[in-house]
Amino acid sequence: MWSLRVLAAGLLATPAGAGPQDRPNPVEEPVVHPLLADRETPIVRVVRAVAPAVVNVSTTREVRIPGYEFFFSRRRPKQVSQGSGVVIDSQGYVVTNHHVVRGAEDIRIRFDQAVDPVEYGATLIASDDESDLALLKIEGAGPFHSIRLGRSNDLLIGETVVAIGNPFPDTIGGRSNTVTLGILSAVGREVAVDGRIRRDLLQTDAAINPGNSGGPLVNVRGEVIGINQAILSPSISEGIGFAIPADRVSEILNTTLLDVDRSTRFWLGITLERADGARVASVEPHGPGDAAGIERGDQLLEIDGAPVPTAIAFSKAILPKAAGDAIALRVRRAAREWTTSLVLGSRAEHTLRERLGIAVKEEGRGDSRWLRVDRVVPDSPADKVKFRPGDIVWAVGIPAGRGTATIRTASVEQLAEALAHVRAGRMITVKLYRNDDVYLGEVRLR
Repeated sequence: MWSLRVLAAGLLATPAGAGPQDRPNPVEEPVVHPLLADRETPIVRVVRAVAPAVVNVSTTREVRIPGYEFFFSRRRPKQVSQGSGVVIDSQGYVVTNHHVVRGAEDIRIRFDQAVDPVEYGATLIASDDESDLALLKIEGAGPFHSIRLGRSNDLLIGETVVAIGNPFPDTIGGRSNTVTLGILSAVGREVAVDGRIRRDLLQTDAAINPGNSGGPLVNVRGEVIGINQAILSPSISEGIGFAIPADRVSEILNTTLLDVDRSTRFWLGITLERADGARVASVEPHGPGDAAGIERGDQLLEIDGAPVPTAIAFSKAILPKAAGDAIALRVRRAAREWTTSLVLGSRAEHTLRERLGIAVKEEGRGDSRWLRVDRVVPDSPADKVKFRPGDIVWAVGIPAGRGTATIRTASVEQLAEALAHVRAGRMITVKLYRNDDVYLGEVRLR
């Protein structure tokens, strides 16, 4: 059985064993004015080919200042930060650094002015703090200028590299890409940043500043060999830049960022096989896929009328969706074909199912809200302590220091967030209402 997380390599990276003739080479011979021919260096050709896929990533987030609301107003001030990214798929998927989009409430994408003057919104598809990588989806019809990831298992120490970014267009002025040139100084570097060890980094003397973070590091063939990562640390000397190797980027895309099972935006409840198109490998009982009538072995043909001939195509089509969205799935089972509606569940619903073993419905009267148990998963923690459908989950107590913090559970997200702070195997207390009785008991979380 295979899930979607093992399927992205064919789309986004050259296989590790591919020969030179199989490697992505986006560099095309440009039409050059005869008077400029003697200035047409390999670096110029590389920049001309790669730069159209490089974007500025601008984010807005709230600044949390203790006491600010008390002394000034209820509205917190906003902070705007900027970095770079690279479009790796013509549908508008952008790779950048996690720290560029961390905590972002609004994300805007801008290409080089000469490439595309339009400013686009963007959706955060997935983000991974450990690797400092994030995947965005441009909110636009496309197709967009893009470049495929290359590989980084055959790098040459001392080879020429080019760092491209689109930094600070509003500060410096002019929406244009910037280019810095250097050599590959070392591979496999480890650097401590904010208490975390960043491993297996490429080191270069090409200048990489915070505005270049998330942009591509390319070789003289125009192949993306890494994603630039600006590291601000007093222990690191000036004139040294670092990048996340392309092979590592592909691995994180495959295992984390493009894995539908790990999406924080929704819960699908099915996994797909690796081969034979978008064929269903498994269906979670009572999950969204099960509710839509999907069964193991079904072939998924279309999403909202668009063909999905492969699991990769399915992943790309569904990842921008959100919990609550209804999608039309065209399904084939044996000789029969039909269309069904699948409503995506929330990741919070999945958390309650996996850790506690219940499905709940939000109810309320006036200003009062509560959660009513709709289903109890057999042999789950909730089943073992005799939860029943119809019970009202009123509050939970979670470990906090040497005591317990009581949290009123008025929404699915609220309860899921409370459970997220408790390690597997720890006990929580639950206050239940059943008819006219009140129950207080302990449950060991999975």
